[in-house]
Amino acid sequence: IYLSFFKPSNGNFWQGDVAKYALDDDNNIIDKNGDTATWPNGAFKDTAEPFWSAKDWASNRHHSTRVIFTDSSYGDVYTWADDPKTQGFHPTNASLKKNYFGNTTLTMAEIINYTRGADVFDKDEDGNVNENREIILGDVLHSEPLILFFRTTDAAGTETITQRVLFGSNDGMIHLVDDETGKEIWAYIPSHYLYRLKDVIEGTSHQYFVDGTPKAVCLRETASGSGVWVIDTDGFVDYDKNDRLIILCGERKGGSSYIRIEMLNPNDARIIPRFISDKHYERAGRLELDPASVAGTFINGEQIKGLTSGQTASVDGALELGKYLDYTERTTWGAIFTAGETVTGVTSGAKGVLVYDTAKASYGSNSVIVNPEQGESWANPAFTMIHSETYGGVPCDLPGAVISGGFSDDDSRGRGVNIYYIHYEFYGGALIKHLSVANTPDMKYSIPSSVTIIDEDNNTITDKIYVGDLGGQIWRIGSFDVDPVTLDPLSFPDADQNVDTWTAERLLVSDTSIPPERKFYYPPTVTLEKGYDLVLTGSGDRNDPCNRHLDAKGNPDGFYDAIYAVKDNHQDFDLQDFNLVDVTNETTAPTPELKNETADVDSNGYVDKGWFFYLEPGEKVLSKPVVFAGTLYATTFLPNNDPCLPGGAARVYGVNYKTGAGAINKDGVTSRSVTIGGGIPSRPVVVVKEPGDPVLLISTGSTNPDDKSEAFDAGVIKVKLPPGVKFNLMWWIELFSN
Repeated sequence: IYLSFFKPSNGNFWQGDVAKYALDDDNNIIDKNGDTATWPNGAFKDTAEPFWSAKDWASNRHHSTRVIFTDSSYGDVYTWADDPKTQGFHPTNASLKKNYFGNTTLTMAEIINYTRGADVFDKDEDGNVNENREIILGDVLHSEPLILFFRTTDAAGTETITQRVLFGSNDGMIHLVDDETGKEIWAYIPSHYLYRLKDVIEGTSHQYFVDGTPKAVCLRETASGSGVWVIDTDGFVDYDKNDRLIILCGERKGGSSYIRIEMLNPNDARIIPRFISDKHYERAGRLELDPASVAGTFINGEQIKGLTSGQTASVDGALELGKYLDYTERTTWGAIFTAGETVTGVTSGAKGVLVYDTAKASYGSNSVIVNPEQGESWANPAFTMIHSETYGGVPCDLPGAVISGGFSDDDSRGRGVNIYYIHYEFYGGALIKHLSVANTPDMKYSIPSSVTIIDEDNNTITDKIYVGDLGGQIWRIGSFDVDPVTLDPLSFPDADQNVDTWTAERLLVSDTSIPPERKFYYPPTVTLEKGYDLVLTGSGDRNDPCNRHLDAKGNPDGFYDAIYAVKDNHQDFDLQDFNLVDVTNETTAPTPELKNETADVDSNGYVDKGWFFYLEPGEKVLSKPVVFAGTLYATTFLPNNDPCLPGGAARVYGVNYKTGAGAINKDGVTSRSVTIGGGIPSRPVVVVKEPGDPVLLISTGSTNPDDKSEAFDAGVIKVKLPPGVKFNLMWWIELFSN
C-alpha cells in the first residue's frame, strides 16, 4: 500500500512524502518490521516505520547528485543520455539561460539548487547553504503513485520482476522511484515550468506543477513486424519482448498539458513535455511588460512587434495582471525580444515597454497533439481499444485514450470529450474524435471528470462512455441507432463500436437552474444489469469543497448535492430528478423497483428510471464511488466549524445500489452513512485477498478519537465488508478432445 502526503504551510513550498506499507492476512496495515502501523481508529502510530519514505531522500543523497532532467534544448528528453550540456537540471548546464526563469532578483543557480533540494537560504541558520533541506520533496497533493511491473524471462524460463513507482509533485517534477529501496532514480521538470519555479521561493501563494496522476498502458505487437499493436493487459511490461509502456500524466492545477513518458526498461524513458496541449508552443514565451507603460488593449491572435529588435510573434491570450503577455510563433528562432524595447500590437496599436522575455532562444517545446479547447488537465486518461472505419483509410482497431476536456472556472474551456489514437512510436498519436459544444450544443460546461468506458460484449473494444460535467449533466457517448452492417435497429445492449459514428446524448439533467450549481467532478460507477445499465454517481464542487451553502443568516440556502442511480437502456435522454425516485427520507420513501419497466412507486406520473437522495447542506461527494457485493460505497465531505473535525467531517455511505436503502451496520443499527474522521476523505478502495475478509480502505485528514487509540491524526480507515462474498462466472471455454 502506497500513501502520499502533503503538509500545508504559510510558505509557498509545501513538504510532501510518499511512503510504502504492507497489508497482513487480516488486511491490517503493517510496517517494515511486521508491526501494526495504525491504531484501532486508523491513525498512524509514531513508531510505525514504512518500508521506505521519500522523506528520507534528504538524508540518503546530496542534492547535487540527484538525476534531474529538463527539456532545455530539444523539447523532449532521453533519460539514458544525461548530458549536462543539454538535459541536466543543474547550474553547470550551459543550455539553461537566465531568461528561461523569468524576471526575478534570484540568480539562476539559486533557483536551480533550491529546486534540487538545497538549503539555499539557510533556513536552519547554520551557515551552510549547500546542504540539503530537511525535506526536499514537494507536496504530492492530488497525484496518486503509479506502480509499474517490468519483467524479463531468461532462456530457462526464469522470470525477473522489477518494480518502479511514478508520481507527480508540486515541486515541479515527476519522480521515478525504485520500489525496493525507495530511492529516486530520476526526476523530470517540463521546461514550461522553468519560469514559474521562482514563485515557489518568492511568490505569494502555493504553486501547482505536476499535480495529476500518471496512468499507463502497455502496448504489444501481435506478431513481430506486423505493425498491429494491441493493449497488453497481463499487468507486466515484458521489455525483453518489445512491449511498449506509454504513460500519460495531466497537470491538474499545474496546466493544460499531458506529459507523455515511454518507458523502455525499468530505468530509461523518453519524455515529451506536451504530448497533448491546448496550443502549439513552438517558439513560444511570455513577455513581462512594465505595467505603467501599458497603453491600449492587445488582441488575442494579433501580431506584436519589438520596435528595437524587429522580432515578431502572435499574441496568445489576454494581458494578465496588467503586465504578462503570452505569445507563440515567434518569427526568428535564434533571438528573443529585447529588454527595454517597446512592444506594439500591429492591429490594436496597444504597446508597452518590455521588462523580460522568458522564451527559449533556440527551441520551444512544441505540442504533438493540439486541442485548442483543452482546459486544465484534471482527467485521468482511460486507455482502451477503439474501432474506426475511416482512420488511416481502412477499418482498424487502435490503442486509444479517452480524455475529457478539462477544468475551467468559467466554462470557457474543457467542454468536451476527446478520443485519441495512442501510437507506439514516440511522437505518434492523433485526435480522432472530438465531441464538444461545437457539435453538441448542450455540452456547454467544462468536463474535468475522468470517463467511464464500457465494453458490454467483452471483446476488448469500447462500446460506449459515461461522464458527468460541471452543469450537473451526465452524458452517454456512443452510437445506438442501427447496426452498421445490417442497418437493422439496435436493441440494448448492442452498440455500434465505430467511433466515427459516435455522438453524445444527455442521460440526466440533474440541475435546471441557471447557472446550475450541481457539478460532477468524478466518473460514475456503472453496473451491467439485465436490460439496462445502472449509472451511479454523486455530485459535489471539488473546486470549492468548503462551501457550506448557507445564506446570509447562516441558514441552508436551499441547494443540496445528491447521490444518483440512473437506469440506461439507450432509449432515454434528458432525464430529470422527477424521473427518479426521491429516497431522501428513508422512513417514508417508497422502495424503487428497477426491474419493473413500468413502475411508478412514488405515484408522480413518471415511470421510475432510478433513484436519488439529497445530502446534507454543504455535503459533497468528492471521489468516485464503488459498487461491491450489491452495495454502493461513496465518501463525502461535510464542511463545518467543529474543532474536533478540522475543516469538516469525512463520511462513508453504504447503500443498496438498486434501492438506496442503508446498508451500513454499526452497533446493530443499519444506516446509510457513518462519520469516519475529518478532512476530505479519499475514494473508497476495495481490498480482496486470501485469506481474510474484504475491506474498504479510506484515508482521512484526521481520525475519530477512541479509548483504544493514542492519536487521532491522519490515517487510513478500515471498513469491514460482508464476509463470504460469492463471485459469479462471467465466461468460460469448454475444451474437447477426441
